[in-house]
Amino acid sequence: MLVYTFLFDPVAADEYEEALGWYETKSSIAADGFIIAVQGAIEAACAHPDRYRRTYKNLR
Repeated sequence: MLVYTFLFDPVAADEYEEALGWYETKSSIAADGFIIAVQGAIEAACAHPDRYRRTYKNLR
């Protein structure tokens, strides 16, 4: 069984940090929910990468 990992594109990482900062200004509960949602999406993509099309060479 293959184990997949992920890397944030630097632009995506900046956007994530900016969004997280915005949520933190609204509430810590909202920020926690945002983190959980993003982590869940990443875990789903790593668990089932074939759900997503290849966008560049072997990257999904």
